[in-house]
Amino acid sequence: MNQSQRSGALDPAVLFRRVFDQRFQFMAVLDPSGIVLEVNGAPERRGLARSEFIGLHLASTPNFRSDPNWLPTWNARLAEAAELRDAVAYEDVFTGPRGETRSADAVVTPVFTDEHHLEYFIVEAEDTTERIQVELALRESERRFHDFAESLPVMAWSTDATGSCDYLNRRWLDYTGAAPGQHHGWSWLDALHPEDRPKFADVWMAAIADGSPATCEYRVRRYDGEYRWFDLRVVPVLGHEEQVTRWYGTAADIHDAHELRASLAEREAQLSAALVAGSMARFAYDLESRRFTSDPFLSELIQLPQDYLPRTGIEGWSEMVHPDDRAEWQQEMARSFNPATPDFSVTYRLLGSGPRPQWIGSRGRVEFDDKGKPRKIAGIVFALPGAGGVDPRD
Repeated sequence: MNQSQRSGALDPAVLFRRVFDQRFQFMAVLDPSGIVLEVNGAPERRGLARSEFIGLHLASTPNFRSDPNWLPTWNARLAEAAELRDAVAYEDVFTGPRGETRSADAVVTPVFTDEHHLEYFIVEAEDTTERIQVELALRESERRFHDFAESLPVMAWSTDATGSCDYLNRRWLDYTGAAPGQHHGWSWLDALHPEDRPKFADVWMAAIADGSPATCEYRVRRYDGEYRWFDLRVVPVLGHEEQVTRWYGTAADIHDAHELRASLAEREAQLSAALVAGSMARFAYDLESRRFTSDPFLSELIQLPQDYLPRTGIEGWSEMVHPDDRAEWQQEMARSFNPATPDFSVTYRLLGSGPRPQWIGSRGRVEFDDKGKPRKIAGIVFALPGAGGVDPRD
């Protein structure tokens, strides 16, 4: 390819025309008085003919002619751009092809000759109606969220897609004593207990990476220095192509419940230790669901596989009772299935996996529903010192 062929392939006039016509935004070339000399293909893509623009003052074209005030407005704009000798931007409203009012961002650029005489104006306008509507809808949505969040009895907050906080409701500010904006970004993490920050960071970073909801419990420092436990719930807001655009979260004070759980767990540990020391274990059997639960050391106590009773239930227990004691055991259990005599207490031998039957005792109660139907058996099992066939009751 020779130089002339390369020059022809990149003819600036042809290239300019193609770019000019294919621009999605509206573009027009005006003479110094505001008459449209040329317009690109944008009006045709909106159902308007080029003939409705060429040779007319810009204010007389379909986008503006419905309002006579546009003529002095556009003349003033052109004069301003010519005087400044630079591009000037405007926010516009114009009439769409169906007579609807639309919004646009417009730029007027004056073009001068080498002798510094005004030759043309280039007007470029981008329809921003949809974008503005989305922005207004987003602002309205955020306003509603803020109004809602401020009314909540829990802490509420929001972050951008990366997890950087941009809003904390009044509950957070009142509790922490922070000033508005003080805990924006990532500085709100300073209010978390130092021992809880690594765990929270793992949960939060995993949620951001996966775009999935998350929960976590952590302690937050109150304005007076005291830390209290809170339950965090955070959910993502999905936008285009299911991409996370924001995060919304709440944190509810669960300190009293957390402390109660901790106290109950401690008491449970103490009770379990006492039961083990006394060779005792608790059990419960739901008659409707046939679900058997017990202390984990029950299987060792009665010398049965750990999965035996959860798998077989009360029927399996009955089968393991020594044949010579089974009638007494069944009679006592049958008596407890009467709402008038719900308690049971019986001593018997159990055929476990040991070398000989083990003497045990069972005490408990049958629970009934409001119609008098048995629904649950609960009680304790304890080992007795009998051995070698000796009845501990003697």
